[in-house]
Amino acid sequence: MRRRILATILSVTAVAVVLFAVPLGVVVARLVDDQAALRLERRAILAARNIPADFATQSDPIELPTSSDIDYALYNSLGVLVVGTGPMPADALTREALGNRVVEGELGEELVVVIPVVSNERVTGALRTAQSTSSIDARRNRATAWIVSLGAGVLVIAAGMARLLAVRLVRPIRRLRDATVQLGTGDFAVQVPVSRIPEIADTASALTATAARLDELVARERSFSADASHQLRTPLTAMRTTLEAELSYPRADPALALSEVLGDIDRLETTIAELLDIARTNDRPVAIELAPVLAGLAAAWAPRAAAKGRSVTVDPARHSPAAIGHLTMLRHALDVLVDNALVHGDGAINVAVTHDDHTVTVTVSDDGTSFLVDRHDDGNIDTGHGAPQTSGRGLALARRLVAAQFGRLTIENNPNTRVSIHLRRATVDSE
Repeated sequence: MRRRILATILSVTAVAVVLFAVPLGVVVARLVDDQAALRLERRAILAARNIPADFATQSDPIELPTSSDIDYALYNSLGVLVVGTGPMPADALTREALGNRVVEGELGEELVVVIPVVSNERVTGALRTAQSTSSIDARRNRATAWIVSLGAGVLVIAAGMARLLAVRLVRPIRRLRDATVQLGTGDFAVQVPVSRIPEIADTASALTATAARLDELVARERSFSADASHQLRTPLTAMRTTLEAELSYPRADPALALSEVLGDIDRLETTIAELLDIARTNDRPVAIELAPVLAGLAAAWAPRAAAKGRSVTVDPARHSPAAIGHLTMLRHALDVLVDNALVHGDGAINVAVTHDDHTVTVTVSDDGTSFLVDRHDDGNIDTGHGAPQTSGRGLALARRLVAAQFGRLTIENNPNTRVSIHLRRATVDSE
């Protein structure tokens, strides 16, 4: 690419130089010729001032100027050479000048200028000046050489500037290429340096943003298996418990056990579909009502807690304001917290809702002293007291779900365990 840029700029510059230099050379050549003719004409006028009006009749010798490069010749009105160096008889240019006009032109290898000699408004002769065209050609060639040198200098400067420009253009493009290759290998930590060229800078920003989005998408897909293992544990455990109980203590009607297992399978399929939706969704949080979520939470967990000799009390939140969140994510986050309290906590489990002017808070508490650590993960949770607390896979999942709703998860262990989900309030009640 660098060679193509260099060749293109040099080609354009060469065409521009030719289009400029050729007319300039023609103009300079004509200017040199005109200057030479004007110089001869001035010399002839100066010499004619010293010629007496009656030169044709007087006997005194006439002196013409002497020069190493100019020949002077004086002709009478009949075209006869009186004095000087010139053709004999008078040439065509001299005879034309006897008609009372200044004549110039080239004869052979000479530039000739002839002016009439006038006395009392009558042409009495003509003064012919001639100069070899070799000296004029030399001046013309020097001027042409200067023009050619100037054009070559312009091409050299253009080549240098083209090289610098090519390097300036190619370097950020190569960085984009390297970043694209890096992205193609699965490394999404792409940070393309900012270029001063707006178009390339925009492309680099777009590539960096694309890498970030791909990284987020892949991270979601990778975390799905870990999150799914936690969320699918409860329905799988329920199915195992039902089947083991049926094998150990068969009931008269096996269809009852099968119906329970089918119900668990339905919940399992729903959970899988919702987890996939959470992993792939890009929906922004919206205003949601908490009452349906908490009603579903109570219906799902009260029987499970009762089977373990514990209770789950859920605030119906009938008068709670709407919160900014994601319905499925919030439900799964609460499932995680209640399940964690049921597995690792003690006593009754309470789910309460509070709110202020800006925040709606859902708190899950029990009579235990802390959540036990699940060694599958070592994520950190905000405890609300400045020091992070190590949590298990469940709390790490809940944290991600709450953060995706622009919320915050806090844990308090003084004296009992309280895990709170803080969401933004959708509306502010006027009180």
